[in-house]
Amino acid sequence: MSLLKSIFGILIIIFFVFTSCTKSIDSSPKCTEQQKNIKEKLSSAAVQSKFVSEFIFSNETKPSLLMTWAGNQTLIIVTIRTQGVLTRDSSVYRSTNDGRTFVNITAKILEAGATSSALLVSQSLGLQRNPAQPARIYLACHDPAKLGGATGLLYYTLDGGATWHLSSPGFPVQSAQILFHTDKPDWLLAQAGDKLYLSVNAGQDWRLIKKRVFKLRISAATGVASSNHRLPGRQLAKLTDFTAGSNNWKTLAEKIYSYNNKDGFIFISKSDEGKAESRHLEVSTDCGKTFVRTQLPSATPDRFFVILDTSDGLAFVHIDAGNYLGYGTLYTSNSLGQVFSKSLERNFYPPLGGSSDFYKVESMRGAFLSTVLHSDASMHSVITHNRGAVWRHLSKPDGVTCTTTDGGPCYLQVASYYSISRSVPADQPRSAPSAVGLLIVHGHTAAKLQSNPADVYISSDGGYSWYLALKGPHRVQIGNNGNFLVAVEKSANGSSPQVVKFSTDAGRCWHSHRFTTEDYVFTGLLTEPGNRALTVAIWGYVSELHHWRVFVVDLGVLLSRSCTDSDYESWLSNGAVNYDNANHQACVLGAKETIKRLKADSMCASTYSYKPQTSVTPCECTKDDFECEFGYTRPVNSLDCVRDPDVPTPRICDANTVKKIITEGYRKLPRNRCQGGFQPNVTHQLSAANEDPRARDGRLLIQSIEQQQRQQAELDKTRRTVGLMVPLAITVAILLAIVLSLVVLARHRERRRRRLAFHYSIVSRAGRRGDEADGEDVEYQAADDILQGSGGGAAADSTTPLPIF
Repeated sequence: MSLLKSIFGILIIIFFVFTSCTKSIDSSPKCTEQQKNIKEKLSSAAVQSKFVSEFIFSNETKPSLLMTWAGNQTLIIVTIRTQGVLTRDSSVYRSTNDGRTFVNITAKILEAGATSSALLVSQSLGLQRNPAQPARIYLACHDPAKLGGATGLLYYTLDGGATWHLSSPGFPVQSAQILFHTDKPDWLLAQAGDKLYLSVNAGQDWRLIKKRVFKLRISAATGVASSNHRLPGRQLAKLTDFTAGSNNWKTLAEKIYSYNNKDGFIFISKSDEGKAESRHLEVSTDCGKTFVRTQLPSATPDRFFVILDTSDGLAFVHIDAGNYLGYGTLYTSNSLGQVFSKSLERNFYPPLGGSSDFYKVESMRGAFLSTVLHSDASMHSVITHNRGAVWRHLSKPDGVTCTTTDGGPCYLQVASYYSISRSVPADQPRSAPSAVGLLIVHGHTAAKLQSNPADVYISSDGGYSWYLALKGPHRVQIGNNGNFLVAVEKSANGSSPQVVKFSTDAGRCWHSHRFTTEDYVFTGLLTEPGNRALTVAIWGYVSELHHWRVFVVDLGVLLSRSCTDSDYESWLSNGAVNYDNANHQACVLGAKETIKRLKADSMCASTYSYKPQTSVTPCECTKDDFECEFGYTRPVNSLDCVRDPDVPTPRICDANTVKKIITEGYRKLPRNRCQGGFQPNVTHQLSAANEDPRARDGRLLIQSIEQQQRQQAELDKTRRTVGLMVPLAITVAILLAIVLSLVVLARHRERRRRRLAFHYSIVSRAGRRGDEADGEDVEYQAADDILQGSGGGAAADSTTPLPIF
């Protein structure tokens, strides 16, 4: 009977474990009813076969796989087998139904060139796609007739893989990075080593246009490259005429270290005059015609700067604190990228590069995530909704118990890129422009960042409020413009997921479906770029045979109805009360944005070309619409800009006048649309300016830069001096302590030697007394051992290396 009770108890435990694993966190009647309806739909074998389809690549055992979407439900994959650094053989497959079935098109590709006997796609840069024209795909291959040679073959398609062409570029295209012009799809640049090649006919013909190239970019108007001279002798140049035979490069800047060209900004780093190891940033917003020095602090060998984002009309630049401390200051620029303000102090950025947690939220204009490293080495997640003007902790999700044990305040802490690089079981944040307000993160509800496996949290209002969606780490993908989410669990022991989870209401209510009973090696959960498709693919292979397989989950089977106007609601962007003014509701960068988005309980599919409809109404200005002016700073969770007494007032040189800017510490954010309300005073004191070529060019001159840099240099010098003096003082103190100890020990040993010598003479005299002599001999031997031990210890101490500070 007791055995039966034990078995019954075990069955009950197993039942509860199973139900707890499959039960949604949302246990509301609405969710229960939804789960019941979907379960009934999936109980049909016919529906199940359409909901999840499996394709096995028979006789395909090549260990490497490259994949890209070609648009219009078309998917191209390349399997590769290598031997050493060269490709041994490759196969290319094409799917035109979102990956449900594939056709081997290798032989068809080879028909494009009669001289080709095999397809040897490069493993590193073999599959490249034009991001603006996804149907244009390029296969960079080794030449079978010249393996390891200095030339390669280029196969390319302009129609998503339906037809293929062959080009022999005459350079090692198999190791070249191809760049595509944003407006002219036939214009291509390829950098092979330090040589730059150009094609103006989609890749058929190529010509060498520049040598000694270190880095390149191509944009709508210019192709920009910097020559690879010995540092800091790199030259920034541009080419605007791509016609045949033209090779007229225009020099934009000389003696630079590097540059960044994106979103209308061109930043270059140059050496400070007379300081070979010190660098500063200059910026151009007119395609390189003029460059202006920013007023940012200079970089030194132990101090770097990183441009993190240049979208929405301003730049985010991280300036390292130096000495490899792992944090620095995040600055934001004005619309010209010239004048910068402190945005976030102690912004975390790993020393010597690495994975930063800075993340742009694609689903909410002006929202960014980052991590702060505090002085006690704890890390905390923060978020901004106005392009860095104000940063706040992420609010604690409702109904979630805080895991903190130190009694500190509790917030949502995001396990992002750095945590993942440190082997924390988590996944990267997810958002999509078409899934308005949707933000998915892994994290913990705690006082600081944790290192244990993270849970999945979701916000449907751009990060203002949060709810727990899934326990434990998962891979999550956004589908059909946010109409559904698909997730598979990331197992701690590396086992393959056999259950797929999905939600049709932004992760509040979840459903589970077992799509396989086989063991396989999971390699990825993928959906088409743009997050518009109704399908998500689960990729993996059987480890013994290494046969690749793909499971395609088609939510269109459940979302069979097309969305109508009644399925959408008018949503006021953010949907939250502004922290500064209770009556200032849902204003984003100075405007109320009313967006048409899908209702949470709508079971329908949006069209492939769906774009959210937005209407904008200006708001009254508050401090939230302003960032701090140069020389001011704003603490986390505060809206007030406080004067930094160590930073001088800036002066702007314009034509023949010098304007000294006097403000209350606030500067309106670029592209902010607020009107009236809070308006800080700004005055300009004018005085005559000396003739300066930069002034004649209309460039911005911050005349206080040199003073600021001198102050910074003095501060750095003081820090270095203190940094050297402190360990030196400690070392001297330790040496003095050791010397003093040796002196004391030597005196002690001398006294003991005298005492023992005296004691020995007594023993010698008493040695004639038999028992007494034996006792004294034992005592002496013990005393001698102690003395030798002390001597040995002293010798050891004197040769032990001192601590290094």
